[in-house]
Parts: sequence; C-alpha cells; structure tokens
Amino acid sequence: MTIDCTMEQIIGLLNLEPTFKSAHELRFGKKGSLSVNLAQNSWYDFEHQIGGGMLDFIVHHGQAKDRASAAQWLKENGLIAPSGPAQNPKPIERAHIYRDESGTPIKKSIKFMDGSWRQMGWYEGQWRPKVKGLRDIPYQLDQLAADTSDGMLFVFEGEKDVDRAITLGLLATCNAGGAGNWKPALNQFVKERVICVVPDNDSAGFEHATKLLHGFDKDGIEAFMLTSYLDGLKDKGDFSDWLELEGNTIEKFISLAEADLANRQPPEQVYLEKFGIKPASALFNMHFEPLRFLYDGLIPAVGLTLLAALPKVGKSWFVLNLAKHIDADGIPVHYLAAEDNERRLKDRVLAVFGGYVQHLTYHAVMSTEEKLPRGAAALSHIELVAKGTKAQCVVIDTVQSILMPSANNKNYDQTVEEYDGLRKLAHKLGIAIVVVHHCKKTSDVSSAPLEKVIGSIGITGTAETILVMEQQTGTKDCKLYVTGKDVEQCEKYLSWNGHGFDIGDDVREAQLGATQKLVLELIRESPRCMQKHIVDTIGKDQGQVSRAIDRLIEVGLVVKKEGRLMAQ
Repeated sequence: MTIDCTMEQIIGLLNLEPTFKSAHELRFGKKGSLSVNLAQNSWYDFEHQIGGGMLDFIVHHGQAKDRASAAQWLKENGLIAPSGPAQNPKPIERAHIYRDESGTPIKKSIKFMDGSWRQMGWYEGQWRPKVKGLRDIPYQLDQLAADTSDGMLFVFEGEKDVDRAITLGLLATCNAGGAGNWKPALNQFVKERVICVVPDNDSAGFEHATKLLHGFDKDGIEAFMLTSYLDGLKDKGDFSDWLELEGNTIEKFISLAEADLANRQPPEQVYLEKFGIKPASALFNMHFEPLRFLYDGLIPAVGLTLLAALPKVGKSWFVLNLAKHIDADGIPVHYLAAEDNERRLKDRVLAVFGGYVQHLTYHAVMSTEEKLPRGAAALSHIELVAKGTKAQCVVIDTVQSILMPSANNKNYDQTVEEYDGLRKLAHKLGIAIVVVHHCKKTSDVSSAPLEKVIGSIGITGTAETILVMEQQTGTKDCKLYVTGKDVEQCEKYLSWNGHGFDIGDDVREAQLGATQKLVLELIRESPRCMQKHIVDTIGKDQGQVSRAIDRLIEVGLVVKKEGRLMAQ
C-alpha cells in the first residue's frame, strides 16, 4: 500500500488541537513536548524520547497497535491506496526532505532509531527507496534560492545541524549522505557567497571540510574552515553539541566565524594545529614550571595516578595515609569512598588522622541515597565537587564505582576512553586525581607488576603515574612498585603501623638485615673503602662482613671496583 496523505490530514482525523503552530511545525501538549514536522511528515515526543513517521504517529495516539494496523486504519479512512506492503518498518528518528528551488520534493534522508540511514526519492508523487536519476542538490535549496542577502553561508556535515542553524537565523546547507559526499556539481548552488565550512570534531569531519575547501577554491568560491568553535568540544562533537555547552550562544558562534574569516589558514595548517603539531624549534622558546609533587615524589600535583592491589591488601589505608600528608601541607583533598559508609569511614579517619583534619572532605557513598553518577556524568560530578570543595587532589576509591558497567571484558578503546577522560579532567582543572583499582589474582598473571593491573594494556597506557602494592609473605607489609611518565621508577617498602603504612625510601634497604644495614651505612660514610676497613671498624668477623657485602652487591646497593666499595 502507498500512503497518499499528509500528517496534517491525520491530525485532523484525530481531532488534535495544537498548542503552538508555525508554517512547518505543530506543537501539542501543555509544554509543547510533542512536535510534528509538517514539511517532513514526521514527529517526535521529547518527553518520552520517541518519534517516527505517520504510521508511528497513529500507533502513538492509540488508534492502532502496530504499523500494519495503522495502515489499515488509514485505508478505512480513505487516506491510503492499495499498491503493496508498507515500507520502512523500523522506527524513524527523523527525516529531512531535499526540495528544489521552488520547494518541490526531490529526495529524503531518513535516520532510523537504530542509527542507520536511507535515501528515498520522490517519483510521480510518492516516495520510493531509490534516488537514481534525481537531481543532486544541497539541503534547504529552496531557502538558499529565496535568500537574496550577502550573508555568510554555513556548510555543515549533517542535516540536523543545518535545521538547528536555520532555526537560529543562519543561512545553512549540507549534502546528502554525510561526510565525504559533497559533489562538485553542488558548487553551482553556492557561488557568489562567502562560505564557512563547519567541521565535526573528528578526523572524518576535518577530511570532509578540507575536501570542500579544495573544491570551492578550484571553482573560485571564497571559503574558510571554522575551527575556533572546536575548543572544549567533545570528540566527535558537532554544532548542536557546541550549543549545549554552558555559555555558548548563536551570537558567540557568529563572532567566532567572523574572527576565523579574518585569520583564515590553509586547511592543512588548521589540521596540524588541532593536534598541536609544531616545529621542534618551538620547544626552545617554551618555559615550564618545575614539576610539583603532593607527596614525596609519588603523586604529581597535576595528572592521573592509579593505585592497584589485590583486595584486603590495604589500598584504602594507603590512600588515606597519602591524604593525611597532603592535608598536613594545607592542600585540600576530597575522598570519594564508594564502598564505605560513614561509620566505617569515621573509624579509619580517626585512626589515620588522630582526630585532627584540616582540609579533607569526603563522600561516603554507602551512607547516601543519591546514586553516584557514572561515565560522562561522573566526570561532570567530579569537576563540580572539585570546584565546590576547592580540592587539589581527588581520591576515587574505587574507580569501578564511576565507570559505566558493561560486559565482563571491555575492549582496549573503551578502557582508554574512560581513563583518558579522567586524565584530561585532571589537567583541565589543574589537580591530581588518584584512582584506586584492583589487581588480578597472582595465579592468573606473570610476576611483572604492571601486568597484574586489571585491564592493564589500556589503563597503564593512559594513567600517568602507576603504583602497584604487593603484600609481603607472612606480614601486612607491602612492596610499592612506582612507575610513570613524571616519576622516578623505583620500589619502596610500606611498613604496616596498625593504622596504615610508613613509606620507606627503598624496598631493598627495608629488607636488609642488621649487619647488612650497618655495612651499607659505613660504606656510605667512607666511599672507596676496602673490606678490611669495615671489619676493623664494626668488629664483626671477616666471613660475616663478606657475606653482607655480597648481598649488598647482589641487590644493587653497592658496587666493588678494584677491591674498593662504593654505594650506589
């Protein structure tokens, strides 16, 4: 069957009264949440976030249980002619009709709820699933033809952005089929105008915009790329996403376009600047502040630090110890305790801080009814909390509490994206973010510390500083493996003190016996001394001293050259 009616006729049959109307749109409901696009014969309910075409509209208003019975309802009301089965059974999100200079339909781009697209052609008064032989025209050509001003023309990547731009008073267009499908034949419709090409914030968007600029230049059309609006825009974001950011208005967008027009650059140079690609000589004129650490060379003042260990090793005690030292230096710390209530947290804070806290704030998730945000919402939450508490260090214990739950195994790209969001947020705010994570069971992995971190390939490649705790056999003491981009790779010894850990300078020294420590101290005091000097000084027998020296050489704390001993 072929639908031979309009949305307006269906609305009339349903006796619906709009609360707002314009030339191409009707709004229904007290708040106008249901929008009907008369030009495209489509609708969308913003309150329930569903929409579609005419058959879906009939089902939505209770006149039919499905699209087939909706078609029968139209037939019974004389608005459908028999010819074949109803097409496009998938729910439609939105549709965009391409009209010629006089407003006659040529083709239609349909986006379905599942994200797929279809092109339909207007043949002899009806839509068919093909576009072969039809004129290739830009979107909103009827408005382009009617506009006699010399205003700037904005070329977007997709119809959604074009429609929104036009609603806000801009002259705008795009091509059918998305990025990479602007044909040279479309240039004839945009001549005699200054064109602003607006790319989406991804490589495909830049490639599409660059291709457009080269094509316009070849035909003598003045055009430039708007890139300044990309600052702060999320990856793969577009014009519509930009408008949703706080403080962004159409007036600001126009100002950015005018500034980019005055300072236009070749598209290749614009692309290089997007990724911060510069001549190496520029480094010589750059000045950087010395690296700052919040604690003893372990926690950089800005960046993402990851602490990992097996369950019940003492991760929470350790990060609270760090918080105590940072707090004592007058630096505000926020502790997100996702797995604790206030009763347990009170006991730990009393044990670690001894009842005196200056600048520590906390969030005991198990004692609050408000659900902790996850994913992108968690990043916004952390930013607001950091600003509200003025925290220079945010500890998230554990990081799984703010990541989006998924299947058992996330792929590499998902892992990198999640942790990279935290890393970027730390640098955006100029703070340290410390996340607590888990290690795999010892039997599942090799002995390399980094390989013990769950999801290690993606996580350890994104976190800037990595701390891995390993509990020592027969004790609550731990070895701390330290590595990262801005820290010195080392191993430290964590001695359990009943309410956390004391951090030793070197795990090798912490594991030395009394005689070995005494010999090492003497070698440091008397560089290039010989073994006889040590025997005479400490009063131990030669065999005992010899074994101590051999052990110090074995662990790399001492070297022996030509019979003389030197500490490393």
